[in-house]
Amino acid sequence: MLLAVQDRARPARAAPHEVAGRVIHVHDGSSLTLLQANQQRLRMRLADIDTPAPDQPFGEHARQALTALAWQQEAIGLVTGLVIGIDGQQQLSGKLFVAGYEAGQVMLRLGAAWVSRRQPEDPVLLSIEAEARRAGRGLWSLPGGARLAPWTWPRGAGSRD
Repeated sequence: MLLAVQDRARPARAAPHEVAGRVIHVHDGSSLTLLQANQQRLRMRLADIDTPAPDQPFGEHARQALTALAWQQEAIGLVTGLVIGIDGQQQLSGKLFVAGYEAGQVMLRLGAAWVSRRQPEDPVLLSIEAEARRAGRGLWSLPGGARLAPWTWPRGAGSRD
């Protein structure tokens, strides 16, 4: 499971900068790899959302939703921070724009994600999440006991690559 330093402290915030590339791998519902024009690979985590871990109920569905949205698509990322996993692996964090849509907002609309509770909560994102919840979309269609937020999922229960 990719657990960020931001679980305990605020994430490192950098001056936002833009990256661009083609999405060549989707790791889970909130992280992917871009292949930039210079052939450099860049791993990125979608900011402001959390998705179920791969071994959680709905985890594979969240990965498939991001894959359907972004895989092999040209994308622009607005990088805003750095996430460091418990395994020491680093990846950038930011907003990802694919085909004119912000991927995090799309994942929320599909009911494939929660608004991250580790950062200041954006009212726009919270309203998108609430609308998906009211409509019973995605993970909101699961029984309450099967709908555990990633930040409550037992750390040893699985791993994000």
